[in-house]
Amino acid sequence: MMTGTGVAFYYRGVEYRQKTDHLGRAIYRDYPDIWHLHAVYHLILVCEGRHYLDLEKETLLLRKNTLLLLNPMVRHRFRHMGTETFEHAAILWRMVNEAGHSCRVPLPVFAGLAERSPAFQTVALSPPDAVRFRNQVQNLSVMFRADPETGGWELPLFHLWYSSLAHFRRTAHLSGEDFWCNAIDQEIAIHIHEPDFSVKRLAALLGRHPNYLSGVYRRCRGHSISDALVHCRMEHAACLLTDTDAPISEIAEQCGYRQCGWFARKFRECFEVTPLQYRRLNIRTYNTINHRGDANQ
Repeated sequence: MMTGTGVAFYYRGVEYRQKTDHLGRAIYRDYPDIWHLHAVYHLILVCEGRHYLDLEKETLLLRKNTLLLLNPMVRHRFRHMGTETFEHAAILWRMVNEAGHSCRVPLPVFAGLAERSPAFQTVALSPPDAVRFRNQVQNLSVMFRADPETGGWELPLFHLWYSSLAHFRRTAHLSGEDFWCNAIDQEIAIHIHEPDFSVKRLAALLGRHPNYLSGVYRRCRGHSISDALVHCRMEHAACLLTDTDAPISEIAEQCGYRQCGWFARKFRECFEVTPLQYRRLNIRTYNTINHRGDANQ
């Protein structure tokens, strides 16, 4: 089982330390589709666009808000989807012992959270969780670039990857109706930006009848799929209002609303204030340098 003192970790009596290969956000308009394997842990969030992950026996389509954990020594390649722009927030790191050898144990096993683990895991994050992860990676990247030698960023980096494992644990042992409810929640998180997303569209994606999914979801969650979609959109909107300087009209579009007025109405029903009032009441430090005001919203 792993224990930690500062940023030193122990697995089966051997001390390991983090060595970061890549930390930050990146935008790609092309992607070298080269097969490779290395003793590196990958924790990657798809922020925008889509791309393929090829493994030896299967291919995954990674969509927006998908969090990928890829363990060391798994042969893989990433493939770009035509002309589509792809953005991710990623951490690539090794666990290296005193002799310079990299640990190849799956991350949940190394962390003492599981006795065994698959080569890779994916989970669809809720929009607020995705924004939170993206911002944490961005903040760590700034710390790393400013002072890569002293390692002040290493403990926050550990906290980020260790806490991120909880997302995968929540879905590891689901079955029956819980499985379908989790699948519905994941599809909602992925498609909330689509104005025409509906129960019918959801049923087509999951291959089940709309009435079956609606009944299962209401029994398990206590509310309808449509209510869950609105709630997820409003959570995402609230997160964007406080964590970005995007205009309210743009936030409405990102949450699946073509008309800003209708978005503002639904938002007020949920939070009892307008989007602009919510932003002013909950303002935080924005992630971009230039603030574009919402005076006209």
